[in-house]
Amino acid sequence: MSTVNRINRRLVERSAGGLSDLLHGIIRLQPRPDAIRSTALPAVIIPTLLDGRPALAYRCHGTVCEVSAEEMTLALEHYAGQPRLLVSVEVEAEQPPRQAGLEVFTSSPMPDGRILVHGRFGGPAQELLLPKNLTPRCDFETMTFHYGFPAEVLRAWAELGVLQEAVIDRLRLCPRCHGLPLTRLCCRQCGAVRTVNYWSMRLLAQSAAAATRPRLVAGDDPSRSGAQAGGCEHSAAPSVAVSQCLRCEHRFADEEAFVLTLHGYHAQRFNPAELSAAH
Repeated sequence: MSTVNRINRRLVERSAGGLSDLLHGIIRLQPRPDAIRSTALPAVIIPTLLDGRPALAYRCHGTVCEVSAEEMTLALEHYAGQPRLLVSVEVEAEQPPRQAGLEVFTSSPMPDGRILVHGRFGGPAQELLLPKNLTPRCDFETMTFHYGFPAEVLRAWAELGVLQEAVIDRLRLCPRCHGLPLTRLCCRQCGAVRTVNYWSMRLLAQSAAAATRPRLVAGDDPSRSGAQAGGCEHSAAPSVAVSQCLRCEHRFADEEAFVLTLHGYHAQRFNPAELSAAH
């Protein structure tokens, strides 16, 4: 083989090796100018699956080496190559840890045996921490409540202490299908509608599931708690609360309602700006 061919072959081998290193995350990214270095904050790292569930088998401890507004570098005890991490950072002693989701870009071994991992804030774990995914929302098509993630996923993170669960409200729902009802005050003697709750009427107006709507008018003034909707000859008779499900149209008394305790979740999110102010 000629000298020229040998030189060309070595150049090709070095180029291929460099590309392989890049693909496996061996080449370190250049540090950002806004990064805070040598923070040495302790952290617990829990890899996250695509559906948001924690992969507890790969849980490990580490240290935050560098952090910026968009990225973070960690030194981990061990790392099995998971690309999505939830990082629980102990920013201040005797304070709840702060949570952040990380998408890993690169990883490389360190001289002391630890693994240096660099990534950007984002991914399923970061989405998990957003308030919009931790608060139950009403689906007006089905008249039921849903979270941004499956309830069992949120409960799993709450059991780990990453999320804090709290009672938001208690709702009185249809005893048959657990749908949202429209509640009215009716005459106990003849059942004539006397008062309808303003906010129930607003909910009914937004509902696409209500096939038929009662001929009731509840004014446009939100300060009004209700609106009169006709009367009867038993004006002295006491009123009784009667509800009608907006999904299955079942009518039921207030004492028959199914009581749903509505839970929400809260996360102490990691804010790099607070760390910048402290340093």
